[in-house]
Amino acid sequence: MRNLNEILQGEDLISFLNSCEYNFEKWCTRVLGIELQPFQKEWVQAVEMYSRIAILAPSGFGKTTMLGIAYPLWKCWFNSNFQTLIVSNSLEQSWRITEQVREIIDENELLVNMRPTNFQLTWNKQTLIFSNRSRFRTRPFNINIKGEQVDFILCDEASSFKNTVQFFDYVVTRAISKKGKIVCISTPESPFDLMAQLKDNSQFFYKAYPAIQDGQSIWAKRFSIEYLMKTKRLIGEELFQKNYMVNPQAQAERPLFPMNQILNCCEGKESFKNSYQKEDSMKFIVCDFAISSGPRADFDVYIVGEKIDNILYITYAERHRGFPIDAKVQVLKGLYEKYKPIAIYLDESHIGRAVLDELKLQGIPVRGYTFDSKSRENYLMQLRIIFERNLIRIPSNKEDAYTYNFTKKMIQELGGFNIVENPETGTKKYIGKGHDDIVMTLALLAYVSTQQKPSLSFFASG
Repeated sequence: MRNLNEILQGEDLISFLNSCEYNFEKWCTRVLGIELQPFQKEWVQAVEMYSRIAILAPSGFGKTTMLGIAYPLWKCWFNSNFQTLIVSNSLEQSWRITEQVREIIDENELLVNMRPTNFQLTWNKQTLIFSNRSRFRTRPFNINIKGEQVDFILCDEASSFKNTVQFFDYVVTRAISKKGKIVCISTPESPFDLMAQLKDNSQFFYKAYPAIQDGQSIWAKRFSIEYLMKTKRLIGEELFQKNYMVNPQAQAERPLFPMNQILNCCEGKESFKNSYQKEDSMKFIVCDFAISSGPRADFDVYIVGEKIDNILYITYAERHRGFPIDAKVQVLKGLYEKYKPIAIYLDESHIGRAVLDELKLQGIPVRGYTFDSKSRENYLMQLRIIFERNLIRIPSNKEDAYTYNFTKKMIQELGGFNIVENPETGTKKYIGKGHDDIVMTLALLAYVSTQQKPSLSFFASG
């Protein structure tokens, strides 16, 4: 229990509260017992100064504690009817924040006055209504947020919000009518996550706070340089860069596709709706089918590409899970009729053989390829060469949600491929993390686009 004497330190209550109303640092230090760090003071200054804020900061550096708990409690104490909404990626995560706030109030001799007389009946895992009618509410990131109208929104770990269109549609609009503030805090997930979008959004104040700046820890008392370096050795370069240096382009030490090369090939003004198609280009349709079904299985991926002046353009792409053979055939038939490629290229192993045979019966030019380990590495190496030479263009228009989300998945898969070398034999393998269906389809496209000539058309398998 944080007692009143400890909080007031000899001041009378009225004078203390008057001095704290416009002094968050004093209130936070004395009431909550939290000593603000210089970078945390900057966060609060930004929130006070701007209405739209995006802050990228390391894991464990007090983002949620400072801006999701301490700051809203301060505003709720001094402002009646102040409406706070904390948005988390999951229901459980939002519950934990509510529980933390309630524990702080229950263990603080001053803050217990925020409890209304019937708090045991009105308080729950998602809503705390205070005695001055201010409200602290937490919600998971979904459509149910639409009923809220609030003064302050804190998006906790906003990089994990997968549907970025939903953020602008469901979350941002909750603060419009009351001219409220929106604060997004997070460590990064990828160069295409929500925080990356907000960095380029002129309406948001954005700043990143890597744990080490100018060779010094920004919170040396808690995270010394020695401790940070020990953590780096423990979790590896890639995870350290992402979680502590807040680098959204973080990769392992030997990436197969360096992130800077990937991003150099992305075109922010292009989308699948605004395709590159030219009449004299070589067009290709390439697909890879999932071997198994179920929630953890890979996807069927279909990519349309065309080669123009030695550059491979991604014209269109889609992926599906759980399609039967006849549906796969219909998707490919529709794409063929729309784009009129040289041929359709597909993985002929497993279920692919049945698809290939059916397409041939319908008079569609199709060619089967194998995905054995040697062929797979040949395809990946060809894709690596194309990225190295900047010979591929990938649409990444943020205004087109479908294009942007597909490209984001593609980049996440590309960024997860590493070169792993056997120390005894010196042989190298290309290993991906998680799903690799988009990358392997793209790799086959890269391979066939370098093998075929403009005049070539064929109907035969492999």
